Amino acid sequence: MFRAQRMVWVDLLIDRDAAHEAVHLLARARIIELRGYDRDEPPFEVASDAGVLARLRRLDQDLAAYRRHLPPPPAQTPGALTPAAPAVAQLEASIGQWIAALAPLSRELRAAESLIEEYALLERCLQALPSTDYDLGYFARLSRSHLYAAFVALGHAGDAGLFRDGTRQVLCNAYALPDDTQAQVFIGVAATRDLPELERAGHQRGMRFLGVPGELDGLPRHAGAQLRAMRTALSDKARGLREQIASVGEQAGIAAAARDLARYLWAAEVVGTGVVGARFVWLGGWVANARYRELLDTLRAGAVPFLANRDAAGEHGVPPVLLDNPGWLRRFEVFASAFGVPAHDDVDPTPVLALTTPLMFGYMFGDVGQGAVLLVLGALLRHRLPLAALLVPAGASSILFGFVFGSVFGNEHLLAPLWVTPLSAPLVVLGVPLLVGFALIGTGMLLAAVQAHWQASAGRWWRREFPIAVCYGALPLAVANWRAGAALAALAIAGALLERAVSGHRAAGVLGALSGVARGVAQLLETLAQLAINTLSFVRLGAFALAHAGLGTAVMSLAGASGNVVTTAVIVIVGNAVIVALEGLVVSIQTTRLVMFEFFRRFYTGRGSRFDPLAPPANNASPPRQHQEPS
Repeated sequence: MFRAQRMVWVDLLIDRDAAHEAVHLLARARIIELRGYDRDEPPFEVASDAGVLARLRRLDQDLAAYRRHLPPPPAQTPGALTPAAPAVAQLEASIGQWIAALAPLSRELRAAESLIEEYALLERCLQALPSTDYDLGYFARLSRSHLYAAFVALGHAGDAGLFRDGTRQVLCNAYALPDDTQAQVFIGVAATRDLPELERAGHQRGMRFLGVPGELDGLPRHAGAQLRAMRTALSDKARGLREQIASVGEQAGIAAAARDLARYLWAAEVVGTGVVGARFVWLGGWVANARYRELLDTLRAGAVPFLANRDAAGEHGVPPVLLDNPGWLRRFEVFASAFGVPAHDDVDPTPVLALTTPLMFGYMFGDVGQGAVLLVLGALLRHRLPLAALLVPAGASSILFGFVFGSVFGNEHLLAPLWVTPLSAPLVVLGVPLLVGFALIGTGMLLAAVQAHWQASAGRWWRREFPIAVCYGALPLAVANWRAGAALAALAIAGALLERAVSGHRAAGVLGALSGVARGVAQLLETLAQLAINTLSFVRLGAFALAHAGLGTAVMSLAGASGNVVTTAVIVIVGNAVIVALEGLVVSIQTTRLVMFEFFRRFYTGRGSRFDPLAPPANNASPPRQHQEPS
């Protein structure tokens, strides 16, 4: 806790024949974040697997066009993972045969599905037409002529001008679509030579032109029944085609082939991030120091020949960050993550937030009943919505402060408060949060000191930040004994200005000393004013506690004045539901604001990058591209 796990760079020299097995073992363990090598002089003769990789990528591209027809992948089974030339050739043969058998079936299925969708839309359009004005058989026959063609188009009222262009021979009527007040159905005839240009212009406006099947005959209602029968026949045809496609895939073993292709391609690209030689592969990446032994044991258990070197010399960039919090604390990492990931030498504020955020939430939302509702909601939703797990400690804290304030679903007469009811002592409720603010801001200063020590800049903190911390700490002392508080603050200020004077004198003599003192005074005044404002900002905890109590009292007053049991119950239930939804959201926002703007600004930078370990590819999914596709 408080500090991320120590990360170490590990170089792995692996036998080339076992490299793909090794990356699968490491991915299943999620133990290392591999980084690509960029070395001008590799330590051994480099051999390229670009030919095999290009073939795998080309095969993946061919498969992508038919991925919708792939059956569910079979369970992972152990087997050779190295994409050697014979294995790639076998994949090319099996996938190529499947595509050759599938292509005509797929084209036929797409055509059937397209007609089903078009006939359904045409049927909707026919419902807009007057039942006695149009003979669809005439339109179908006209479509077979050479001079004129019938059309049905779906658009909007603003599209009517398209059919009034005097340069085209078009006769058209428009009708509103029954189930869409904005859509218009246009039906008419146009000169055959004008129809292609009309369709192009309509498509540019987002219109949809529909063909009129030659089999249609009769009035719109009769034609609609015909369309339904035609769609039923097409649906039966599509179902049969899907069954044929499934049979072809089963015979070709395409599910296993697609799985193996994804595994081979993923492994080849991961290995390609290292240095590949004739006999060895050199990989490198970041591993948590505590899991280094596990990495070695994982490779040994897989019988992978390898050599490992921890803390390898060389520049490997800034290490990623893996926070070191137990499971019950990890839900509170969301606050720090929203501001950025702490760097490897930064303080992780999660343990402090695990204590302070529920307490601040509960103080503003103190109610036994409403807190229980939040707790139950969090417990029910945390698996589906991880963020909802925060409602569990927030609800528990609300229950605790509900007993403190004596409030149950807004009713302050069922429980005797352990402390005070907010509305009976508003100044006390507003004043206590100032102590909370002082403690939280002071904790931020302490964490800044620890962080400066980790970053080897403790000297600067003692010279510049320590006097400010002493002045801030003198505030509560001044409340008890103003002379002692003032004396302590004066000593701190004198020490800070003396340090500025000495630094300025070393740089520019007497004028530098005077300038340093002047700047020091201005910066001290500005910083202390900011700290005072930051501390006063915590009064909002009390203000929202009073607002929450006021809403609860208003609901109970309305319920008491109703004079009817049913009405009273409805007011209590609806009123509390509104308070839980509205106040819960507002209080959550205020808690987050106090954390980010009053606490984090003392020390937190969020300049790290999260540890992203190598993970296995998803079944039947193309791995993420690390290189450009070959042209």
